[in-house]
Amino acid sequence: MNILKEVPYIRKRWIIFAVLFLIAVGLFFWFIGSSRAPEEALGFTGEYAISENDDRLAYVINTDKGHEVYVRSEDQKDEMIYQSEEQMEITTPLFTGDNQVMFVETTGAPDEPPGEQKFQQVFSNIISVDIENANTSVLLEARGWITTILQENPDGPIIVDGVLVSTEEEPETGFQSYESSLFTLDSDKELERIHTFDAYSPGSLQLVDNGDKLRMVLPDDYEGVSPESMFEATDRIYEMDIEQPDQLEVLSKESSDVPISSFITLDDNNELIYQTIMNWEADENYEYDLVEYDAAAKEEGSRLYVDGDIWPSSLQYHDGDIYYAKRTRDSMSRNKFALYHYDRHAEKKRRLPCQNDKYSEF
Repeated sequence: MNILKEVPYIRKRWIIFAVLFLIAVGLFFWFIGSSRAPEEALGFTGEYAISENDDRLAYVINTDKGHEVYVRSEDQKDEMIYQSEEQMEITTPLFTGDNQVMFVETTGAPDEPPGEQKFQQVFSNIISVDIENANTSVLLEARGWITTILQENPDGPIIVDGVLVSTEEEPETGFQSYESSLFTLDSDKELERIHTFDAYSPGSLQLVDNGDKLRMVLPDDYEGVSPESMFEATDRIYEMDIEQPDQLEVLSKESSDVPISSFITLDDNNELIYQTIMNWEADENYEYDLVEYDAAAKEEGSRLYVDGDIWPSSLQYHDGDIYYAKRTRDSMSRNKFALYHYDRHAEKKRRLPCQNDKYSEF
């Protein structure tokens, strides 16, 4: 039976209008909901550290309550040691000594587009937590965006890298052009500038030679960057003597124009493994992988065929093996990560589970 035939014309028209209105409202809220993605996917954030003294693991997860730091003991038990303040994120965790984990708690990069970002309006703190009793110490409170911290030994200085980092209480006035600086942080919480780079932030930072030298990835126009040079620059591996920071030595092949994303230094400082593009001549759909490299002979070795989705900043080396975070995107285009261990001798990889992995299924 057709019910509409039994309804007078005027009522029939209002029923059709009401149905169309409800459909329109439903589509409107569906669109709003589908286009409003959370700022960050829940689960493992891609931030982690391996203890040099043993096989303990520290890693960061994102939850509904904020970022949390977990430490996995040698008997594979996970314990939360820190939860971030609201609207703060935790990055670059680092084991220091036997029972300390250090990391950066930051408001992150400003939301404004490049060229308009107000880095003096964001904050970054360096936090240290005792694993056994969860006692917390604030090693530095600063303006600006701290991106990396390093420390060769517990008694040595902390190396800090960040964008427009300052310990002043008030932000600097006027327009501040983008610059990234390296500092040492001593036990008195004093920052001493090592070097400043215009327009670029060094990547894949690591200490060698007992902390006397820094290695990093930088575009090769870092000394005279211009809008034109940025399109021609190649990312290379450099080494800096901290006592002579203006003199950087190129470690990767100067004759190659294939960019390097990240790298690790093995037990022999001349032995590296770096991530690069394997099909550089292709116009699109670049294929990434890890390649062995001899820095003394400046020669590439074997391709490892590990994984094409390694998150560049996650590449780490420990006890002869490789660790990394694999990145994909979920249905709402948010980054999601999974942690992997690659056994170089067996040429096999295995996934290391993290808390809240139900949000990070791969």
